[in-house]
Amino acid sequence: YAYSQETIAQYYCEFVRLAHLWQSLYPDNFSIVRYDEFVNAPHQIGRAMVEFCDLVFDPDMLDITRNTSAVATASSVQVRTGINNRSLGQWRNFQDQLTGALRVFADNGIEI
Repeated sequence: YAYSQETIAQYYCEFVRLAHLWQSLYPDNFSIVRYDEFVNAPHQIGRAMVEFCDLVFDPDMLDITRNTSAVATASSVQVRTGINNRSLGQWRNFQDQLTGALRVFADNGIEI
């Protein structure tokens, strides 16, 4: 890891480039799903994701609150509240502190 937000932002830009490369090379095996699109339309995007994998969609798949498996991440509370879009855009509360990362994203053509 790096402690510079510019370095972390550059790492993310490289991830985006790599994801687009895999999608262009293997369009039948690799699909990019935007988190904000999924949480705003979970049934539509969820169905598309499942069908992309040649699986049968069941609406119960989206009820993640029924999964009783342990969650060992910092997002454990969020996982237990189900799919929602309440956290979208919260980064804007810290926009003034993220100027370095935002500059890297803009320089690399990454939409925020």
